[in-house]
Amino acid sequence: MFINKIYPVSYNSNPYFAKNQPEKQVSSPGVQSFAMKEMPPVSMNYFNPGMDNFILGQAINFLSEVEFSQEDMAHMENIGVNIAFNSGKEAVDYIRDENISIKFAPLPSLGHHAQFQEDNGQKNILINETYSNTRNFADILAISEAVLHETTHAKDDDVEASIQEEFDALAMNALANRYHSRKYPYVFEASSSNIVNDGVVLYSKLFFDEDPKKTALLKRIDEKYGSLPLESPNHNLKENSILKGYKFNTISFQ
Repeated sequence: MFINKIYPVSYNSNPYFAKNQPEKQVSSPGVQSFAMKEMPPVSMNYFNPGMDNFILGQAINFLSEVEFSQEDMAHMENIGVNIAFNSGKEAVDYIRDENISIKFAPLPSLGHHAQFQEDNGQKNILINETYSNTRNFADILAISEAVLHETTHAKDDDVEASIQEEFDALAMNALANRYHSRKYPYVFEASSSNIVNDGVVLYSKLFFDEDPKKTALLKRIDEKYGSLPLESPNHNLKENSILKGYKFNTISFQ
């Protein structure tokens, strides 16, 4: 059975990265962007040889190192997020234990950064093939964050989508992006990639902006997912959720 449950999100000594270094860009006067430096080494404990691209292996390993800030997690819970994973390692362990396939694939548009599909019981995370040959460190970190988003959908394990489910999944990639932004200062600043600027970095900003009502975040969710039902079986609306009271499906173009 094919379950058409689709979620457009959206350096070291290895020879590949010895040849393909990140673009050298300066983010702002007097500040050296991390993108100018070599990518840090990362263990390959989680790399699955079955993955069809070494870039994905690197992304998974960077995801395995992600540790969420307790303050950030409390913030997410206070606005009504259901926390799917408590760390990147927990998510990567789930990917491994569930034998989830991760691969590059053609997706409908550049704005579809990644999506989850299940086909005859096989869970698949698809990353937009636009990034299959990326040399950019920011892209690889963003891919890892998109994988976390889609793994939230994979863990859901039902065929129903909802605004709350997307809200929960977007919060996960925002948490990972906050971790990466702290660990690798300025790495995203010089990026021109869609997966960075219209994806992971955007949601990190929207979830943590100063507006307590998160009006810009709600508008963005409405634009992308407003036609979906508000809740689904494994993603219930919390009493403290900022989603409550917002009139969705007013500007949806999905």
